[in-house]
Amino acid sequence: HQRKQHFLFPRFLLARPQAQFSMGRFVAPPWHARPQLLLDGIALSIADIQGLWAVLFVYCTEPEHEGGLGMGVATAGMVMLVQGLLSTVLGPLIGRAHDRTTKKRLLFAILPTLLLTLTWCTITFSRYIPLVMVALCLQGIAGGAYPPGICALSFGVVGSADFPQRASRNEMFKHAGAVITAGILPILLIKSESEDGDNENAWGTYFGVMACIYILSGILLGGLRDADLVDHENGKLMSEPGSLVGGATHAIVPMRELLARPEIILFMLSVTMFHVANAAMLPQLGYKLDQLYNDNSTDKGSMDYAGQSIELDGKNSIGMATIISQIAMIPIAKAAGTLANSPWVGSKKLLMFGVLALITRGFWISLGHSPEPLLWSAVLDGVGSGIFGVCSILLMSDLTENTGQFAAMQGMVATCLGLGSSASHGVAGIISERYGVDVTLFFLTGMAIIPMLLLPFVPDRRCKWGLRPIRFDEKKELLSDSRNTAFGEEYS
Repeated sequence: HQRKQHFLFPRFLLARPQAQFSMGRFVAPPWHARPQLLLDGIALSIADIQGLWAVLFVYCTEPEHEGGLGMGVATAGMVMLVQGLLSTVLGPLIGRAHDRTTKKRLLFAILPTLLLTLTWCTITFSRYIPLVMVALCLQGIAGGAYPPGICALSFGVVGSADFPQRASRNEMFKHAGAVITAGILPILLIKSESEDGDNENAWGTYFGVMACIYILSGILLGGLRDADLVDHENGKLMSEPGSLVGGATHAIVPMRELLARPEIILFMLSVTMFHVANAAMLPQLGYKLDQLYNDNSTDKGSMDYAGQSIELDGKNSIGMATIISQIAMIPIAKAAGTLANSPWVGSKKLLMFGVLALITRGFWISLGHSPEPLLWSAVLDGVGSGIFGVCSILLMSDLTENTGQFAAMQGMVATCLGLGSSASHGVAGIISERYGVDVTLFFLTGMAIIPMLLLPFVPDRRCKWGLRPIRFDEKKELLSDSRNTAFGEEYS
């Protein structure tokens, strides 16, 4: 049909073909096609929503004369708790809505994009604390909508066969966006302090930039069309009536039946325990660096940032460690998508390697007594979190294949992440206050051993090496493949 030139989209973005129909089935578009590039832009712009909550906590507790809201720590902590609970509880419900509706773009546009734009505009222009608290709670809803939403859109564009590469690209651009958003605020604060000492303008500029970024994500989302989202398993567009949009080829499996499967229970426990061990490790690293820098015998050193020489302390080092880990996650996410789809590696073995990196990092931090090696332990954070971010999505996708609950179970993964992170911060804070940082780090490292013991019992569909259980529907697929070998590898 005729494609009109639009002032928001260049012609090369509109001219790329959507999902192609070949040999009786839909074929995913190439990596440079318009839907793939639009998904890259969406993942980059709506980057790490939960990661920005720490920035908002600092803004809420910062004194008013320094540009913050002047909230009490207890009040700000309660708001962050409500924000995290909303994100945790609503993830599976929003994922279920994605599985059932044929209007995925509209649901994704209303919840993450529109809500985040409105909340950032509210925080930018308002200093009325109750209104800001409502905006922060709405951000919690958007944070729960993003993980199942981007997975549902990606699954509709590329299908199950090319989903590993697409998931790794999403994680790559997500971490690249996190590096950008994490680097903007320190530059603005340093410039404002060096010029007039007023941080209020820096905070306002930062929140305005974030609002513009989410407006850009809405524009990119408008570039996706219904013809780009395909039910690859059944050979229909997702906008057509009768298409099973949750990845099912037959009847939809009830959620209670899925949650009763032993392999899914074990995997969800593994995800939860991984984040119990991982979430509080970075704050504990900050506490230990603060203790080392407060010791008179430790050379603090300095760094050049945005043209200014900054003396290192615990807070600055945590910022540097965050940026180092996010940069390390970008190539790790790309490699994880490739290796997870390899028949000799698979998602589960790669996931166990990520847990091993977390255990190594825990021992490194707990036994180290020099600031620089401790700071570079963030590279292992990038390895473990980068692998887990990709492979947890892929393994849950494999475990729920042909069930019709794809996005809902991706929301359950996000729920396990939220529960594990909340428990990690709470328990680590109590242990650290009573027994010290080193004991807390040993405890977190011990928690990381639990997923290493649970993951061997989770089946991996992608790995062809080693003993693994074969399901009944898999036997039928092997029989059909053997009958179609005369037509070539692509057709089978």
